[in-house]
Amino acid sequence: MVIMFLIANRGEIACRIIKTAKKMNIKIPKERIPFWMGMLAGYGFDLISLLSRKKLSVSSVRIKKFCATTQFDSSKVHNIFKAPYSLREGLDKTLEHEFINTKEDEVLFYSDDFGR
Repeated sequence: MVIMFLIANRGEIACRIIKTAKKMNIKIPKERIPFWMGMLAGYGFDLISLLSRKKLSVSSVRIKKFCATTQFDSSKVHNIFKAPYSLREGLDKTLEHEFINTKEDEVLFYSDDFGR
């Protein structure tokens, strides 16, 4: 079985995903695709979606979101909320539980309507 995935940036979360993937012996692609080429592919998927009248999981809007930098100000939250774990600890625990030492449970989450 070959598993390979694409990571849009090299931020903190992306670095943790790369580290976990290496632990799991999953190949990390070294090739980089220019943004314009990704957007061109997204517009191609938009056209296919329009012609077939089916909603596809890839679109130009998703590619823009995937490649965008998201920033927010969390200073107000820190006045009233104390995180039980640091970002690093939380990511480590989540990746360990969900991907490295997976446990069967009956909890199933959908991120989109495509899995239903």
